[in-house]
Amino acid sequence: MAVDVHVVRVFTRGEVGGNHLGIVADGEVRATEVMQAIATEVGYSETIFLSDDGRVRIFTPFDELPFAGHPLVGAAWWLAHAGVRVRELRPPIGPIRCGVLGDRGWIEATLDQRVEEFSGRWPDWLPDPVRSCVVHMPIPYVIWQVASPDSVASIDPVPGNEWVYAVADAGATTRARFFVGQEFEDPATGSAAVALARARVHWGEESGEVRILQGEEIGHPSSIHLSWTERRCRVAGTVHPEPSLSI
Repeated sequence: MAVDVHVVRVFTRGEVGGNHLGIVADGEVRATEVMQAIATEVGYSETIFLSDDGRVRIFTPFDELPFAGHPLVGAAWWLAHAGVRVRELRPPIGPIRCGVLGDRGWIEATLDQRVEEFSGRWPDWLPDPVRSCVVHMPIPYVIWQVASPDSVASIDPVPGNEWVYAVADAGATTRARFFVGQEFEDPATGSAAVALARARVHWGEESGEVRILQGEEIGHPSSIHLSWTERRCRVAGTVHPEPSLSI
């Protein structure tokens, strides 16, 4: 039986770029291995499965995630434009507030993630490091702040298996790249934006607002709006629909 997969691009920059998302919203109860097989065939960085009661499950082509930002932002936007207003979605990590404002979808997350100072040797591949910490999302994200946007752009694929978010500030803009080891670079990463807010609070920046630019190096320019206080953050971005798939 064919499965209809709705498709949107999340965290677009104007009309272009963003991160593709598959949305399965038929309400059918499926085994984990079936959802994983669908996500693998879709092939996007994530596919989200929506239940009628607000529970969601998120899969990469390889595994299930307890939390991911761009699927929740995209799902909130898609549901609103399908006539379904929701105030929260419930991934495995717990309830996440969400909504739509104009052409932007948004999520809000608490900033209670465990943070550790990076205790290893600063890697040779990292240009001009400034500071670092590890934020547990609960998957550990290594946050590296480097000296300039050019330093971010110069990074080659990251060796090893760590999930790495490299950032550099330029006024009200932050340039970013997100790597899953040597295998994958993500064009727009909402969960990493949450991790960055948590890192900023850890570093003493109790509130702030930035526009995160990501994805240029892989041909998917993306834009994420991040604002935070000491306890919460909001991640928002524009969403554009694409033609659906039948799997």
